[in-house]
Amino acid sequence: MLKQSLLTGGTLEDNPPANWLKKQIKITQDGGYHFYASVPGHSHVYGTLDLYLDYRGDLWINHIDVQQAARRCGVGSKLVLAAIKKYGKVYASRSGQDAEVDDDDTRHLSHEGAALVNHLIARGAMKETWLRYVS
Repeated sequence: MLKQSLLTGGTLEDNPPANWLKKQIKITQDGGYHFYASVPGHSHVYGTLDLYLDYRGDLWINHIDVQQAARRCGVGSKLVLAAIKKYGKVYASRSGQDAEVDDDDTRHLSHEGAALVNHLIARGAMKETWLRYVS
C-alpha cells in the first residue's frame, strides 16, 4: 500500500493511502490549546486544531485545518475527539461562515468545519448543545 502511494505520484506525505493514514495517525498536544495530527516516525503534520479559551472559561474550536490529501480519513474527527477527551467539552460556533460574518471572530466554521461538527454530533461524540452562537 505504501509502495502504491509512492508509485501514483508524490511522496508518502503528499499522497498518503487513506487506510494507512487512518490506522497510523496519532494526535499530540503542545502543552497549550494546540493539537497536531501526524504519523509517528514522520515529521509531516496532516492536521492541526487550535482551541480558543473565552472570557467565561469555555473552550471553542478556533481553527482546524486538515491537509487536502488527508481529508475524509478521520483526521479532523480525531483532532476534535482528542480535545474533548482532554477537556471534556469543546464548543463550536453556529454563527455562520467567516466570509458571511464580518466581526473578525475566528471561531466561525467553514462548510467543511460545520460538516465535521455535525458528523460528530450525529455520532454522539459532541452534543448539540455545544453548538452555540458566538457572543
